[in-house]
Amino acid sequence: YATPLLLMANKGGYNYTFVEEPSEDFKCPICLLVLRNPHLTGCCGQNLCESCIQSTRERSSQCPLCRREDYQSMRDLKEKRKILSLEVYCTNRRGGCTWKGTIKEIDDHLRPSEAEGECRYEFLFCPYKCGMKLRRSKIKKHMSEECFRRPFTCKYCTYSATYLEVTRVHYVECVKYPVSCPNGCREECNIPRGEVSRHLTECHLQVIPCPFKEQGCGEEC
Repeated sequence: YATPLLLMANKGGYNYTFVEEPSEDFKCPICLLVLRNPHLTGCCGQNLCESCIQSTRERSSQCPLCRREDYQSMRDLKEKRKILSLEVYCTNRRGGCTWKGTIKEIDDHLRPSEAEGECRYEFLFCPYKCGMKLRRSKIKKHMSEECFRRPFTCKYCTYSATYLEVTRVHYVECVKYPVSCPNGCREECNIPRGEVSRHLTECHLQVIPCPFKEQGCGEEC
């Protein structure tokens, strides 16, 4: 049993595929979906979704069904318990998830905003806000190895920032980042950037001007 898609999550009734087709008594006459947080009207005794009542009251004070003015409504907890016990399939069934359980249980199964959760087929946005959306089964690898906004510490000092900032910005200026000798000597090919000046005073390939340069000598050795 497939229900129409809702434009906004958690607005209107439940948008699930049910194991058995629900009774018409469980459907909201406004959104035509299975009631979410049912509220019973005091005028005509009909149940509507809480959000459906709220949206109609923003437009009119009349009951959307019998048109009575300034009608009252109350939560129908008995009906809510019945609806929460209805069995549904996982929303990722087409992706391969075989789970089925009650409406009450599906939120724990999906946990759509958390990396930890039961359904490995649920799509999640990267918590580091890089914009990527991946299945839960792949999100941990993305967070630890692939995300350019993941926390990252310089391999050569203690500076920490995002992976992108450390590798693209910090490595260019890190005084402990290994660089080659400007003269191309092979004695020390991984010199900390901050020690290059000291190395050049010892490098056998460093060109040294004649001590008498100021007197006009142009020789270098």
